[in-house]
Amino acid sequence: MYEIGEESGELEFCHNPFSMPQGGAEALDAEDPLSILAYQYDLVCNGVELSSGAVRNHDPEIMVKAFKLVGLGEDDVKAKFPAMYNAFCYGAPPHAGIAPGVDRMIMLLAGESSIKEAESTIEVFTGFAPAEMRSDLCAKLDAQDGLYYIAEDAKVEDNPPIALKNNWFTRMFAVLTDLYGRPVYNEFDPTPYISVFFMLFFAMCMGDAGYGILLIIISFLLKKAKGAAKFAPLVLTLGIATVVVGFLLHTFFGIDISQVSWIPEGAKKFMITGKIAGYDAQMVLSLAIGVVHICIAMTVKAVYAVKKNGFANSLGTIGWTLLIVGGVIVGAIALGANLDKSLVKTIVIVLGIVSAIGIFLLNDIHRNPLKNIGSGLWETYNTVTGLLGDVLSYIRLYALGLAGGMLGAAFNQLGGMLLPEDGGFSVMWIFFILIVVFGHVLNLAMCCLGAFVHPLRLNFLEFFKNSGYEGSGKTYKPLTTNK
Repeated sequence: MYEIGEESGELEFCHNPFSMPQGGAEALDAEDPLSILAYQYDLVCNGVELSSGAVRNHDPEIMVKAFKLVGLGEDDVKAKFPAMYNAFCYGAPPHAGIAPGVDRMIMLLAGESSIKEAESTIEVFTGFAPAEMRSDLCAKLDAQDGLYYIAEDAKVEDNPPIALKNNWFTRMFAVLTDLYGRPVYNEFDPTPYISVFFMLFFAMCMGDAGYGILLIIISFLLKKAKGAAKFAPLVLTLGIATVVVGFLLHTFFGIDISQVSWIPEGAKKFMITGKIAGYDAQMVLSLAIGVVHICIAMTVKAVYAVKKNGFANSLGTIGWTLLIVGGVIVGAIALGANLDKSLVKTIVIVLGIVSAIGIFLLNDIHRNPLKNIGSGLWETYNTVTGLLGDVLSYIRLYALGLAGGMLGAAFNQLGGMLLPEDGGFSVMWIFFILIVVFGHVLNLAMCCLGAFVHPLRLNFLEFFKNSGYEGSGKTYKPLTTNK
């Protein structure tokens, strides 16, 4: 009737706690509770329990005494089992019962190893797989007995998970796409755009070829680090880009290499120096890159709007793209090719008229034209003010690169102040090395942080907003077996 619990180490009931002890109340006075037997019985076939029952302990006094042996008093019995205790107080007669396990009997008769298989339970699974795996997956499903399946093409309303298809280069940047969110089923994959522009923006924010060399060294160290080896190719790529861009921005560990004699004059011709229209050339370059970035975003938005909604339902988006992107292209050609002013004026007027029709009159062909005009005016205000802020936001590319270079130069100058004027060796060289090494390591860490956060911001905010990217898709995770 009792046993010592494996986990508790205390006396516990080993079967039904409401079973009558053999010998009644006197049997519960035994010195060894483990010797007490109960009126309990099981029907077993081939090691499988088919039925179980017992003679009920119908006497409240004997019930309370039985529970006291396991540490429960009369109040505990009343609180835990009030219905049974109160019923027995009215004078229940002796009774017994047995519960046959019909489902287990059917399991044995069917020759199955579990009740679920014996009951012919139907389980339904819904899943998604890449289209190129369809034939192989169907072949494996056909080989299964007792399995019925339906294979059909996924629909937008199914919201299927997304598996990105990227080449060796863009695959490194897929982790950045996942930080924001994968595209929905009928949306474009932004990873190819992120890969090019994040790499460029990162290199511009770092702005130091020396730091690019350090990133390349770090990438080789990451290959040997557990858990971080998958990021080594990305760090290597960003390091190489930083070396190239850092050279063009003429900065090497805080040194302006456009002013040193050990760089060939032919190489210096590729460096971005001087001013454009009175502004630093690097700042103008940052704004120009921002304009290109936003133009690409608007073009992508127009293309996928037509693909998703049709040409007629995308005239408003096409109008803005034609006006902004077309205007930028015409302006660039006019400056570069020195076109006739009257020709440029004519092209701009035509662009303006055609764009205005789409923006103000046909932005929704199913709506009243007067409402379209009001909607177009409101969208004009939002677009003009938004684009101005978006373009100016790209100045951060210039500002971060400049700040990193100036801080590196400051550490160089601070360390150089400790060196003896005659250039001879002294103990101050040790402090010079400590200051320069510590300063550049600190500056490298801060530059990496800024060069990661701000390029992400330009892609996630400026590019995604102007391209209409939603990014609410789910990641495709193949079904696996837990081992």
